[in-house]
Amino acid sequence: MDVTRLPHFLLFRMVAPLSLWAIGIHSGADTGPEAAAPSRYEQIVQALGGAQEEERRLFASLALQGLVEVYYAEADLARREAAEDKATRARQAWAFSVERYTETLLQLEARLAGAQSAVAVKILPGIAGDVPMLVIDGERVMLSHPRKAEQPVYEHQLLNAFCQQVDCSQWQPLGAPVAPLPAEPPPVVVEWNFSPAGLRCSYREVTLLFAGKSPAQQARSLCEQLFSELASLEEELRWQIWRGVSVDWQQLAIRPRVGEAGHSVIVNARGDVLLMRLPILAANRNLLTALLAWLQGVVDGEALPPLELRAEDYGIRLAR
Repeated sequence: MDVTRLPHFLLFRMVAPLSLWAIGIHSGADTGPEAAAPSRYEQIVQALGGAQEEERRLFASLALQGLVEVYYAEADLARREAAEDKATRARQAWAFSVERYTETLLQLEARLAGAQSAVAVKILPGIAGDVPMLVIDGERVMLSHPRKAEQPVYEHQLLNAFCQQVDCSQWQPLGAPVAPLPAEPPPVVVEWNFSPAGLRCSYREVTLLFAGKSPAQQARSLCEQLFSELASLEEELRWQIWRGVSVDWQQLAIRPRVGEAGHSVIVNARGDVLLMRLPILAANRNLLTALLAWLQGVVDGEALPPLELRAEDYGIRLAR
């Protein structure tokens, strides 16, 4: 069996807890200076250690539901891989292990949902860069996605689901200023201008120039999509900052999700992400880089000079 692919929970059952930490099995998170500042998810998890029982139980239930969903998908993939390659024992063992783990998660979630006060729930923050842990009546569950690249996505979805039912503003980071709620974003209104230089579409201070005789309908569709993505990203970043999440503009990146629709927006090196659909910005890193200074200024509320970009400089060519 390839134990390097086993879930943390199964590894936990195979070795003693003390030995697990001693041999340094962890998620591989950065333990350098950047790790000293926790992500918003880590802040909430730490605060939940002293929260009311109802809040801890809700978080634990949502965390288990999320794990069941991702491990069901992993088990299904493992079964298909094992069926395609029946001669590989490792694949079969992995499929069996994931199925058993998913069943264990289901049993724990059912036990938690079916009891009122009989089940003791603890939420332990991660140690030395590891992921947080649930302790439910002595059963320990690491809150880890089977695929490391999707761990921030799992954490983001869990945090969103929890904060939709609980006022998470009560756990603002210590020392964080009490900022007013972000203002409603202005509607996306695209302005058009035709000139000998070509077709221009503009949104606020940003103008995209299509040189020559570009098809107007294709340009219109592209501009409306691009500026809608910019407006959505601006709004989401404003809300993240209001919640106490720091945005590292040098680290900001957009990546496709593994096996899922949409994209992950990497907000900082601590693991904070946004889940959005940004097909144009995700497909054109150079265009995103050219827009980052404007985006940062808008989010910070600065007055900005006009920014004109030539579509062809970023590989945007419309079929004639």
